[in-house]
Amino acid sequence: MRRVITLGLAALVVGCEDGSVRTPASTNPELGLATAASGVAIVDLGTLGGPSSDAVSINDRGQVVGSSFLRSGESHAFLWTEGGGMTDLGTLGGLHSYATGINSGGEVVGTSGTASGVGHAFVWTEHEGMIDLTPGQRSQGLGVNDRRQVVGVRFTGSGLRAFRWTRQDGMKDLGTLGGNSSVAQAVNDVGEVVGYSATPPSGEEHAFLWTPQNGMMDLGTLGGPTSFAFAISNDGMVVGASVVASGALHAFRWRLGRGMTDLGTLSAGFSTAFGVNELGEVVGESGLRAFRWTERDGMVDLGVLPSGRARDISNPGTIVGSITTTSGNNRAVLLTSGPPR
Repeated sequence: MRRVITLGLAALVVGCEDGSVRTPASTNPELGLATAASGVAIVDLGTLGGPSSDAVSINDRGQVVGSSFLRSGESHAFLWTEGGGMTDLGTLGGLHSYATGINSGGEVVGTSGTASGVGHAFVWTEHEGMIDLTPGQRSQGLGVNDRRQVVGVRFTGSGLRAFRWTRQDGMKDLGTLGGNSSVAQAVNDVGEVVGYSATPPSGEEHAFLWTPQNGMMDLGTLGGPTSFAFAISNDGMVVGASVVASGALHAFRWRLGRGMTDLGTLSAGFSTAFGVNELGEVVGESGLRAFRWTERDGMVDLGVLPSGRARDISNPGTIVGSITTTSGNNRAVLLTSGPPR
């Protein structure tokens, strides 16, 4: 699911690593961005002290999650707010962690290393801190909805298995499309899950939609052998990427009764869709260029330079992701305004 944000004054400031703010000029020299050319306002979310950070999800309250390097070289999950800046969420005892989703209640999901060096899915809350969802078993937490349902992947003796976890029922194996592996990437507030699964007999991965009523459904491809689903809206619109007949990877949108639609590419010839909002606006990356796709305008380059990736979009149209700085590092950002909607 993709979240709503009312950004307010955050659209007018750029956050610095020391916690101060400044009004952005048309070009931010450190980020290497020419914002005036595309009309996109850049909000720099900073880092946890290291050179790089990446933002991947945003909720209704404007809270952003992702991961950032520390000065010591480890990477940790973070929670960013307009008032408090970037907060280190810590780990489960290991060196690294990263956050991949947040619901409107502020619950964060992701993956953290443990003292033994194995990655485990986690849920983080303000009052409980970081909770290990699979003690003793390797796993990744990838999505969460407003019903506090968590999805991700467990590493089992028979292969990767998509899961849904709740506090009431614990871990549920979502099965596969007949192959030996599956990964759940996102869940909407209806409880519908999307991801990808191996298919028989070749083992090629196909995007899937899982529902409590019907189980796992193969969404097919755009003519090539593989496809991957990464996000789903509350009305069941699925986005991701599929290999086409030529062998290139193209972003897609899938809807029940309409099937899979090729969203095209920018000049690079390949693309991936990572996020979708309730208006049907899609964001992603095409040839290291961040894009937004709409029914009216098709795929539009957001114009961030030298390169960028859009990971999530809110209903008001605020985009979260990362850009590449002039020094070659990634930086977590919010993108606001942009082409007319």
